Amino acid sequence: MRRIIYSFVLLFATSAFGSLAANAQSDTVWTREKAAKWFAGMDWFKGGTAEPAKKKYDPFGRELEDESGDTAAKVVVNANLKPGSPVNMVEFARQYHANPSRWDKAFAYLKNTDLSTVQPGRYPIDGGDVYAVITLGPPKMIDDTTTWESHRNFEDIHYVISGKERIGIIPLAQAKVVKQYDSGHDLAGYSAKGSYYVATPALFFIITTEEAHRPGIREEGCNMVKKLYIKVRKN
Repeated sequence: MRRIIYSFVLLFATSAFGSLAANAQSDTVWTREKAAKWFAGMDWFKGGTAEPAKKKYDPFGRELEDESGDTAAKVVVNANLKPGSPVNMVEFARQYHANPSRWDKAFAYLKNTDLSTVQPGRYPIDGGDVYAVITLGPPKMIDDTTTWESHRNFEDIHYVISGKERIGIIPLAQAKVVKQYDSGHDLAGYSAKGSYYVATPALFFIITTEEAHRPGIREEGCNMVKKLYIKVRKN
């Protein structure tokens, strides 16, 4: 009887210790060095691919030519896109590995959609967990009417389809809250001083919930911007 009790206690302790060790490991696995190496490999971006169009065959098994004229199924790949700096690589690594399917769908939409033909509006990518918003309009002047912002429930991908703008990105800890979090809009407002980066059609910006950002600021020489926002729900 004692042996049975001892074995049970040992098994419980081992299981509990293993669980604690696993949790501790998951909290520390993404060091800056590991995250930077993973990020540089760009495997996270390679995962975003669209499904090829299905081929059609006649009753004798011969492949049919597509005479429908429908080009919607044809993949348009924005192959030369690069991530803009800065990126919180540690937080992005955590969030990507928590929801790889969502991020892959988001990047597939970014890479394989002919965005020049898509009209402004909201488009579902994965229900309410991943969706795209396309806007078209003049950029904002950098004055007191524009503020920094952050989100809690969704991570962002910002991409300028045409035109150019400046976008501010800083760690959330460096911003001062001026508008309390609004859960209905998943939005909080801040005042801050930070660096700005030029967003062009060659770059996309990944912004996690650990950053405050100030998008849509006018860049000299550009009076109209078409832009894509992709929202990816965070667990």
